[in-house]
Amino acid sequence: MFGDELGDFDNKLVDEWERFSSAILDEVDDRQDESELKNCGRKILNHMEFKTEHLRIREKVSEPYVKRGSYHMLADNISGAPRVWWHSFFMQKIKDILDTGD
Repeated sequence: MFGDELGDFDNKLVDEWERFSSAILDEVDDRQDESELKNCGRKILNHMEFKTEHLRIREKVSEPYVKRGSYHMLADNISGAPRVWWHSFFMQKIKDILDTGD
């Protein structure tokens, strides 16, 4: 039971991240400078942290560290690709690093 709750909660967090980050990233292109990209990442991060109080693993579990920790685990996914990230071109940057062997 508890394992299903964790997976379901993670999926809710990823779904919210995908919807909000897509709206922000629709306005981003590769011509923007790094500071603009960081600002987009901050918008996404701030939204996930402060505007998603409705996302809870259980009804009475409202401590913000639960959601925050779950987002950290989703971003640090050691068993595969991260499920969330904050920099607009994070996955492309990782791909570029891996392709060049750095």
